[in-house]
Amino acid sequence: AFRDFVNLESVTLPKSLKKISACAFSGCKNLKKVVMQFGIEEILDEAFSSCSSLTGVNIPDTVSRIGEGAFEACASLTHLKLSESVYMIGASAYSFCFNLTEVIIPDSCVLVEFNAFANCFSLEGVKLSCNMGLIDESTFEGCRSLKVVDMPTKLVKIGRRAFKGCTSLDNVILPIGTKSIGLDAFSDCGSLRRIAL
Repeated sequence: AFRDFVNLESVTLPKSLKKISACAFSGCKNLKKVVMQFGIEEILDEAFSSCSSLTGVNIPDTVSRIGEGAFEACASLTHLKLSESVYMIGASAYSFCFNLTEVIIPDSCVLVEFNAFANCFSLEGVKLSCNMGLIDESTFEGCRSLKVVDMPTKLVKIGRRAFKGCTSLDNVILPIGTKSIGLDAFSDCGSLRRIAL
């Protein structure tokens, strides 16, 4: 709809809107502010990708799904408030958000797909949903400032390269039900001293 519309700086979405379509605002490099109304249910693939001036987005509690690459390469994004009813965050949804510092994934979420937060270089702390059984491959790969990860209590599997290159991570406590840790899941984590079960 407004893809690569470089003059757009602010958007207030109508209450009647249920879905934000794929690539709707992708490449709007000067978009700084988005107001989402209660009632939106889905943010589809790459809806806001490469909106490099966007600093923050409050996602209303009616949103249940965030699509693949929805906010990928939003380099100015510093904070993130996720919907309390979101159940799925798509692949690469927030990858390359270089200035994002903290992520809290609500307990409604059961699936965070691969690369979702990869290469978020400023990300320091993550609280994961207690209902996630899988940390998918490369989910936090390259998050070199990541120090604290609050692991899901229902965690069963950590995918390949999930935390690869998290050079600031020094302590990991895994829940007792963890059964599988994938290849290179913690490789290149030079500060990691302890993994406890």
